[in-house]
Amino acid sequence: MIKFYVSILLLAFAGGLAAQCYMPQKLEDRMGESDMAVFGKVIASEPFYNEFGEIYTMHTLRVDRAATPTNALLVRSVQFFTMGGKINEEQLIVYPSLRGIRDAEGLFLLREYTGDRVRNGLLRTIYHPVAVHESFVGFNAETGRFTDGGTDVGDLRELQEFYTETTGAAFETFTGHNYEPIRRPRSMMPNVTSISPVNVNAGVNDIITISGNGFGSQRGDVFFDSPDDGPGGSFTSVPESAVLSWSDTQIRVRVISEAGSGSVIVRTAGGLQTTSIPEINIDYAITNLNVSNGTVVTPLLIDDEADGDGGYTFAVSNSSANGGRSLAGDAPALAALNRAVTSWQLDGDYNIRLEGTTAIQQPSRDDGVNIISYGSNAYDFDRELGSGTVGIAFSYYNACGSSEFEVSGLDILFRRPGDPNGFGGRVNYNFGPGFTGGADFESIALHEIGHTHQLKHVADPNEVMSFRITNGVTQRDVSPDTRAGARVVADLSLAYDPPIVRCGGDFNEERNYVTFSASPASVLPVTWTAFTAEALGKINRLAWSTSAEPNNEFFTIERSADGRVFTPLLRLDATGNATTGGQYEIADRQPLTGTSYYRVMQTDFDGTSTYSDVREVFRDAAGEWSVFPNPVVNRLNVSGGSAERYDVLDAAGRRLFTAPFGENRSSESIDVSQLRPGQYYLRAADGSVRSFVK
Repeated sequence: MIKFYVSILLLAFAGGLAAQCYMPQKLEDRMGESDMAVFGKVIASEPFYNEFGEIYTMHTLRVDRAATPTNALLVRSVQFFTMGGKINEEQLIVYPSLRGIRDAEGLFLLREYTGDRVRNGLLRTIYHPVAVHESFVGFNAETGRFTDGGTDVGDLRELQEFYTETTGAAFETFTGHNYEPIRRPRSMMPNVTSISPVNVNAGVNDIITISGNGFGSQRGDVFFDSPDDGPGGSFTSVPESAVLSWSDTQIRVRVISEAGSGSVIVRTAGGLQTTSIPEINIDYAITNLNVSNGTVVTPLLIDDEADGDGGYTFAVSNSSANGGRSLAGDAPALAALNRAVTSWQLDGDYNIRLEGTTAIQQPSRDDGVNIISYGSNAYDFDRELGSGTVGIAFSYYNACGSSEFEVSGLDILFRRPGDPNGFGGRVNYNFGPGFTGGADFESIALHEIGHTHQLKHVADPNEVMSFRITNGVTQRDVSPDTRAGARVVADLSLAYDPPIVRCGGDFNEERNYVTFSASPASVLPVTWTAFTAEALGKINRLAWSTSAEPNNEFFTIERSADGRVFTPLLRLDATGNATTGGQYEIADRQPLTGTSYYRVMQTDFDGTSTYSDVREVFRDAAGEWSVFPNPVVNRLNVSGGSAERYDVLDAAGRRLFTAPFGENRSSESIDVSQLRPGQYYLRAADGSVRSFVK
């Protein structure tokens, strides 16, 4: 049984941080969003399927003390669920999620579940974590203190008073458990003097030797610092199978997949424990799965959905249903996503590509497609995950009658920009390629794709797989350390040679394998090396080059005024070589005033297409009139114009209204606040037209 413990290391709270999976929230904010706060212990955990084929886990919580600002019914046991779990030969891992809480004891912050992915047939209220994995404040029985991540937040009395001051709700007592520290003489405490080696990696069978004294002759427990909340936060216990030897002066232990950089805790069989001063450093961590016989395996990237292509393809959602937003139609976001995919192809040994679009907006094991999508009202981040989560990755696994687990499906979702549902969860993205502040979408996409490549969090804030990044900073590089971890996953998958079998049950395809390829260039129709766009005189010049065009037939240059809706500008036949590529250049001789967005669509002989990144060109030519800002919210400014009036036209060219100008015609503005979102035109009295987007 997995155990969970929290250390008492003190860390100053670092404000202004945005995580790659989630945005850390202050404890008082999480308390304010909770429907129930419970001091208690997890006494049972049971996995189950939801109707989408996902595996969730329902936990039963013994209630010692409870409070609710919403006057919900207080009972002696509460059920809440977390995402992920294992049933027979299938598993699901979700990042971010609250993991490793079997037997956990402390303060749980819960919300009543109002979504539709978990049905409650008993008509009993069920709960889920208020902020994914930031919903547990662990109790340290040695000190009688509670720790939130790496911050000591006080004893039972202090934490209760803080909650009551924050929410106005008082705690009701159900048991006599008083969360007092266990008092023991200092002379009896174990002591760690050294750890060797200190530079290791997680999930790849590295072994450390912990030396010291007072460990006892009977096997106790070892805990690694969790990388999910940084050094000094929560700690995860090592299963018995990973403790290779134990004596009074030396312990040998395998570095488990869940280990992170930081101190190691040793707890003796008698319950005494010490936190090491020596720390270990972990450069990368590989996902491991626990299987029924107690062994640990590394999941293999082989052939998603058994479709015979040997790699993993994602379809980008093009749906705006359910109050959603089309990611395929959001050109800046799609360009950032393409850059992240290319980084993993070239630097991460990951045979992954974007292929087509889908109307699917929700994660599911059973839909036969790997999706990348914005959230929507059908999968709302606030209702399902809490207000702090900005990206989430799902990995589905199946053993198919063997001892090996394969990655059989993947899904990635991102929070919708802004606050579309009015629930309060908000994110403002920077889509690049430059940086203007906010949450960097390319960095977040690179991180979530890394999870699907079976890489886990690390504590180093400079790594793309770090559990957090700082707002205002980009993290767009696959470092040598991260690439080394990706190489391990690829090599294991390449070496796998399974038999041809029919799984049966829920995974009934015949498994006729195509080996996972670590050379993605062989499956890409075009390898782009450069794409530039610039204003030169009265034209916009576009140039691009490729290093390989094995199946390319032609290019289509597309232009957009808003970065969302693109229209074809011209077609250019491919002249590049299958192995050496080619160079191309065209001119847009009737460019738009203001910002133009360009992309190049490449089409194969079989009709399949891929896109380049999106490039922007801004024009405000002297002697010509222009409109700004574009897109506009309320008032559209006209610069350089001399007309006495301007007609506002809809996308079909129909006049909606006329705006007369006064004497100062060189700089005027028009109230367009009443217009619906969409594309419009402004026509001067001389017939000249400028487009704008509301």
